[in-house]
Amino acid sequence: MEDLRKSSDYFNKALVAYQQKRYSESITYFTESYNFDRKNIDALYNKAAVYFESGDKENACKVWLEISMLGQVNAKQLFLDNCN
Repeated sequence: MEDLRKSSDYFNKALVAYQQKRYSESITYFTESYNFDRKNIDALYNKAAVYFESGDKENACKVWLEISMLGQVNAKQLFLDNCN
């Protein structure tokens, strides 16, 4: 239960950092959120979106590929549409 709380806390910190255009910090927080709750796929989707929006297409593609390997169809489509 503690890990779920930490995951949620990091996710919320990531959203605030993103809104303040602190993209690197936001990515770090989304990563931590996912590390505390491996079912929190939204953290990975958001991490990829921040990478992409900040111009780091290479890392966005890596994250979309990672998510698609988890069976997420939307991530596979994002990878196909934006990578290669």
